[in-house]
Amino acid sequence: MKYPLVEFLRSSDKGERPEPPAPRTSHVAVGRSNYRVHVEEISLWQFAFLKACDHPTSSYSAVRGMLRLLEDKGFLRHEWEGPRYVYLPTADPEQIRNSAVRHLLHTFFSNSMESAVAAMLGAAEKPPTDEELKRMSKLIEAQRKKGRS
Repeated sequence: MKYPLVEFLRSSDKGERPEPPAPRTSHVAVGRSNYRVHVEEISLWQFAFLKACDHPTSSYSAVRGMLRLLEDKGFLRHEWEGPRYVYLPTADPEQIRNSAVRHLLHTFFSNSMESAVAAMLGAAEKPPTDEELKRMSKLIEAQRKKGRS
């Protein structure tokens, strides 16, 4: 999906008239419970996991084994909700994001932020806007001040 659909739908549900969002890749899960449809934005790994579960070669026991492994490693926890278990991430999303970025920096860029930023700028579908560049400059300046104190 090329639009952040969930934020747009939530604003619309509140009676707001949101501007159409800027295109960006997003993944959503659509579910149903108690006669209500739920739409949640999910991360890439969650999307990949759901796709694997839907694959015809995936067996129920293989999926349960993967969930048990992720739970044993501390990535997931489960709660009983009605007739089924609901699996939830154990870590704060910000903590997960930071961990993933550290892994990305280490694995692909030899811990070089400069190389990572250069790669992201080169891989973007369109160049950053002046507003985005100003915000990035402010973030860099804040890090400079933080490093001096």
